[in-house]
Amino acid sequence: MSGTVENVDGVSLLGPESRQQLALAARFGGAGLELLAGVLIGYFGGRWLDQTLNTSPWLQWALVGLLATTGLGRFTHLIRVTKRELGHEDNSPDK
Repeated sequence: MSGTVENVDGVSLLGPESRQQLALAARFGGAGLELLAGVLIGYFGGRWLDQTLNTSPWLQWALVGLLATTGLGRFTHLIRVTKRELGHEDNSPDK
């Protein structure tokens, strides 16, 4: 069974598959946090700029959209890289 304890002494508690799954989870979790941080920075930073420049709500939503799009682009790149690393074909038309 994969992911079982290999050595009771604590030298290696995870098998290679489990390590790979944890690495993927960490990558995608990090990308999710980047997306969240971008949206929050865009929202509050844009809100502050709108109040400062009296442009409410244009800069707030423009920054949220820009930073959310950037975060989603990071996810699509991460998915492509992960597929390539796992040996899956990338059938996207923009090769």
